[in-house]
Amino acid sequence: MNNNESPLSVAEQIEVLEAAKENLVALSDSINSIGLCRAISAAVHEKHNRLSILVYKFGVRKFIPSFTFDNAVLHGSTYWYASQDWYWWSTKIEKGGITNRLSFLDFLIDKLKNEDHE
Repeated sequence: MNNNESPLSVAEQIEVLEAAKENLVALSDSINSIGLCRAISAAVHEKHNRLSILVYKFGVRKFIPSFTFDNAVLHGSTYWYASQDWYWWSTKIEKGGITNRLSFLDFLIDKLKNEDHE
């Protein structure tokens, strides 16, 4: 596996991101949102169990290469001064904890769909 490639096809990456949206809502509570890494990791485990151990070894970005801090900033849902190594969005529901994350997942899905048609 080289650093710029995902073991998942574009269609599989989209499938994982769609499942991550469901996980994000289902695993969050009424006050706090879970992080996207957890939602995506759970989706990889659900959809591609044979690869789930690799998520813990290599991280989410290995599976979804477009899942980057730069893309989050480009999307406009977070700011360049947010922590790149921690939560990119507030975990508080009242501060857009789920809304911003769902919007970013939709952005990544659209980006992958557009790249797949090029």
